[in-house]
Amino acid sequence: MRIKLGIVLIAVGLAVVGCNGSLLNPDPSGPSAGNPTPGIGVKAGNFLGYQPIDPIPVSKVTIFDKDSGMEKDVFWQSLPDAESRRRLLPLQTAQFSVRKTDLSGQVTYLVSSLSAERGSYEVIMDYMKYRVEDSYGADGAYIGNARIGVGLRIKASVVTNQANLNLGSITAIGLQASLGHLSGGISVDVVGIDSESVTNLIPLTSEIDETAIQSALQALASIKSKLWDAETTITPHAVAIRQAKPNQETNIRKQVGTYMKSTSGNVLRAFWKPDGKKTNPANETKLKAWMSANGLATGAGSVTMFLRSTGFEGLRQKAVADLKLN
Repeated sequence: MRIKLGIVLIAVGLAVVGCNGSLLNPDPSGPSAGNPTPGIGVKAGNFLGYQPIDPIPVSKVTIFDKDSGMEKDVFWQSLPDAESRRRLLPLQTAQFSVRKTDLSGQVTYLVSSLSAERGSYEVIMDYMKYRVEDSYGADGAYIGNARIGVGLRIKASVVTNQANLNLGSITAIGLQASLGHLSGGISVDVVGIDSESVTNLIPLTSEIDETAIQSALQALASIKSKLWDAETTITPHAVAIRQAKPNQETNIRKQVGTYMKSTSGNVLRAFWKPDGKKTNPANETKLKAWMSANGLATGAGSVTMFLRSTGFEGLRQKAVADLKLN
């Protein structure tokens, strides 16, 4: 369920958010973010940090089947109840990001929470319960990951009329709006958490001011508690990505939900992990040698990618034949 109001929010961990709407532990300039000098920012294609995206439906999830001793893909909605889905979303986080859009449409992620200049900005605060799904390129090389989950997102789309404004928290934005330093809209998204009571808690506001923002934060605290209600429906989506190398967003998006289980993949997996859990070193060496001879990468995660990705089904069938596994 997505409900637009004018800011965006994904989340589940309000406990990690300060009472003023700022994150207790924001890290917009972590060492893996690929950031230059604070205040300058990084173009979205080069940004290696957390990037919120519009939610993408994900139909299946991989689980471990105790009866067969192997992993298998199942539809999220085939799981018996919301608790079964929650158990497959073991991680919780709160994230805060600021990005600027110029006149050409170029998106830049900022390192500092201060606006370096006048312009159009999006300030996004995410709270989510999620799992991480790794993504690999056509050659099997690791390119990043997607976060699959549910939660809340607040997004403020603002236009500033002066530089060096504090955009580091939702309440700070409300203060700047009340002082006439910026204008814009606010929207609240509830992603993958659906029930009548959740719908009734959504604040009906679209103007950025201090009162509206406080109302939104209070409502979100109530919505968070509904995640564990028995009548709540849980529908996971891809909600964010993190690139391992530049310009991989499109590839990661395409890969979300494209993993598959096939007969050839199962045969190769049984060869690779005969007991369903531990790798057979000799067989792994043979499998990686075949992959290398056929132009595939053999680095970390490459075997899993080869066994699961939809795009490799033809090569999987060839591997089964070449390795005489049928």
